[in-house]
Amino acid sequence: MNFDIGFIFQVVVKLIPYIPITIYMAFVSLILGGLLGLVIALVRHYKVPVLSQLFTIMITILKGVPLILVFLTIKGAAAFLFKCSV
Repeated sequence: MNFDIGFIFQVVVKLIPYIPITIYMAFVSLILGGLLGLVIALVRHYKVPVLSQLFTIMITILKGVPLILVFLTIKGAAAFLFKCSV
């Protein structure tokens, strides 16, 4: 197998226009994840009656389950709910 620097350069040039989209997606997910984490932390800190227990159970389950299984479960649930193929 030969190392073709010309091919790598062509691919990198084609990927450059997508850098802003990638940065935007990372920034939006960082903000949304931070806000969701803040809401969950505040609910658990102030011990909101039902939500606190719900978030505690959810966090316990998510900590004990491998991440790939969580992703597969979410994808399967979405396929089931929206009647699309997996």
